[in-house]
Amino acid sequence: IVSGAVAERMRFLSFLIFSFLLVGFLYPITGHWAWSESGWLTREGLLGSEKLKFWDFAGSTVVHTVGGAAGLMGTIALGARADKYRKIKPAELSRLNPREKTKFDKKIEPLNGHNTTLATLGCLILWLGWFGFNAGSTLDATSPAIPHIVLTTTLAAAAGAIGSIIFCFVRYGKPNLTFIINGILGGLVSMTAPCAYVNLPDAALIGAVGGGILVPLVTELLDWWEIDDPVGAIPVHFGCGLWGTLAVGLFSIGPESGLAWAYTLGEGPAPGFLRGGNPSQLIVQGLGAATVIIFIILSSRAILYVLAHVMPGGIRVSVDEEIEGLDKSTFEDKVQDVYQDQIDRLRKKLEDLEKISKNN
Repeated sequence: IVSGAVAERMRFLSFLIFSFLLVGFLYPITGHWAWSESGWLTREGLLGSEKLKFWDFAGSTVVHTVGGAAGLMGTIALGARADKYRKIKPAELSRLNPREKTKFDKKIEPLNGHNTTLATLGCLILWLGWFGFNAGSTLDATSPAIPHIVLTTTLAAAAGAIGSIIFCFVRYGKPNLTFIINGILGGLVSMTAPCAYVNLPDAALIGAVGGGILVPLVTELLDWWEIDDPVGAIPVHFGCGLWGTLAVGLFSIGPESGLAWAYTLGEGPAPGFLRGGNPSQLIVQGLGAATVIIFIILSSRAILYVLAHVMPGGIRVSVDEEIEGLDKSTFEDKVQDVYQDQIDRLRKKLEDLEKISKNN
């Protein structure tokens, strides 16, 4: 998660140290809070209720919000990639049509990714893996909750894709594959916490809000604030992770409902605020998520500050290294688009044909 947010500009050794500290120390602490029987968020009695506690079935907070918050701190500490937010001269701004103009005097350079085809393949592999991620969190291969979890996960991902397509048509007039990929992932992340606790229509709604509203909204806000997130890790994991955690407090059906079999070991969160419950479960979910976010933000910021002042060269590569590419400047290798050689050969043939045509 963090690697996507800090891509193309963080020094490799600094990244390894930060990742080690995040995975080795910060993740276990927040995981203990939310998943251990002795964790303070899982102890019954929060807000004075004997049965009320924090619920995160497969990790919307513990996995995704933690990674997204750490990635947010990383990209803020590093700053944007070179030429990502290039200032526009007044003369250039005057030539833009009203739809192209923004409220701020700058131009956002797309800096497109390496290969959208491979990104799509990676998204589909993640979608397949999410069935093991969510359903596997039952810790029981014979659990009757597994079919329900697989269905809610599938619906959320599909709804996230559809929501992102609708957004693209409304915003840009045509679909955008990158937004659709992140819409699918946003739907999956949104369903990670409530996958065993909500009914099927609500699963689709949660996924649609995550993939079709939160992902593009947070993406636009990051560009507004000039926070450079190359792969959309912050909207997908931080934004949708928080939304999925809160969705438990809004849409959970309650252990006494007709879908009580979907609850692990027959227990689960209280009925959600929009499903006949009071706001107590929603407040607990918000309290748990806020505590984890604050802890990760402060801890990550402290680690990055120390690394920036202790590591040789700091945490960010030079502009020359960034422009050359970290594959070359850091690893003495060059990753090329699988089609680039064919494109170069075709371009050479076209140039030769143009020369022949001019000579004739």
